[in-house]
Amino acid sequence: MLTRRSLLVAAGAAVVGAVPLANSATAALPQLDMEALIKAAQIDPRRPDTALTDGAKDSVLLVERALQARGLLSSTYVDGHFGTSTIAAYAAYQRSLGYTGLDATGLPGRRRCGRSARGVTQWSGRSHPAVW
Repeated sequence: MLTRRSLLVAAGAAVVGAVPLANSATAALPQLDMEALIKAAQIDPRRPDTALTDGAKDSVLLVERALQARGLLSSTYVDGHFGTSTIAAYAAYQRSLGYTGLDATGLPGRRRCGRSARGVTQWSGRSHPAVW
């Protein structure tokens, strides 16, 4: 007997079979502009206010939301400003991955980010592939 459920299951299986999972999964990932993120991490903490670095808000918010999801950053500081609280939370995250010294300063970098969130985002064309 043909039921609505069996039709939906069959349609879903057809779609999954027609599209490679790796491509569909990475296509849905948000973009991270590493250049803008590093720029914000270097400039924002030194600002006398909470102004945002041009072009960095989306990438900073992506990182701040991930830090908040891991319980390292209060929702109060998920604002697109890579300030001292975000630096401290990012440093704590780096230490949780086993980094020490200059590799756990709270500043993002290719080596530090590459290990931290494979598959969470894609890099923009100006930077490097698939990390957070």
